[in-house]
This record gives sequence, C-alpha cells and structure tokens, in this order.
Amino acid sequence: MGYLIAKCYTNAALVENDVEVCNGIENIIQRGQCMNRIADATGDFFICEKIEDEEEKAKCQSNHASKFNNPDACEEIDNSNVKDGCYASIAKDTNDPALCDMIKYSGTRNSCFTSLARQNNEVKYCHDIDDDKDEFILCVVVTAKANINSEICNQIDTDKGKYVCVYY
Repeated sequence: MGYLIAKCYTNAALVENDVEVCNGIENIIQRGQCMNRIADATGDFFICEKIEDEEEKAKCQSNHASKFNNPDACEEIDNSNVKDGCYASIAKDTNDPALCDMIKYSGTRNSCFTSLARQNNEVKYCHDIDDDKDEFILCVVVTAKANINSEICNQIDTDKGKYVCVYY
C-alpha cells in the first residue's frame, strides 16, 4: 500500500477521531504512525499500546508523555534511547533535574543538564554532569555565553578550559 493511501486513511481517522480506521493500513509502520496521530489528537495514551511496530509504539508513548509532562509514562517505554529522550524533554519543559538523573545514557544525561543550565542561566546544573571534564566545560561555556558573563568561567579548574570559556 502506498504512502498516499496510508495518508488518506490517516486523514479519515483524524476526521472521525477513530483509531480503528488506521487498521485499514497494511504497512505496520504507517499504521503505527496513523495510530500515533490519533493518540496525539485525542490525548488517549492507551492507543499507543495497540501499535505493533515497537519503534512507533515508543515514539507514541514518548510523544504522549512529553505532551502532558508525565514522566511516569516514560517508564513504560521499552526503547532505552526513546525513554532517555522522553525524560530529557520533560526535564527541559518542567525544569526538573531529577528527570535528567533518570536518563541511562551518560551523553544524553549530560546534555539534559546542559540544557537546563542554559535555559535557566544557572551553572549549578553543570555540576551534576558525570565525570566528563569536557562536557562540564561545555556546559559552563554555554551557560556563560547565555548569561553574557565570563565570571562564570571561573568555575572551570583548568587554564585551557577557562581560556576557551572566556574567548570562545
């Protein structure tokens, strides 16, 4: 079944607010995308459970969790990358660093803290970054630039890091 036919079914499902219309789509990925759109339009999280394609199901769960700032819904996601992204998105929306701590992959977790530092113009979030000096320096640099305040660079303990921060 082609993309245009799947799009037609999706549009009909949206007009009718009826997820069952999506079942007319043969391709499980396109059917999952249709169901994801209906879940988003109706706010019905349980529709995500009907999605057969695991990646589309995880996207649906993450979209719902993010839309309603519901970190408990992130926990239901099996795909660890999508789950981490879910927590990061809600952490940014709610300014909740505890959600960054729930992220398994250190790169995503550190990015989450850097986002909070930049968003709130507060370097304190940089101190929650794992033992990665480069990520810490990047976080401080981003925060210093967002604040237009090179004094923040003094929190970096290496001369090279301070130089990069001040003159970046």
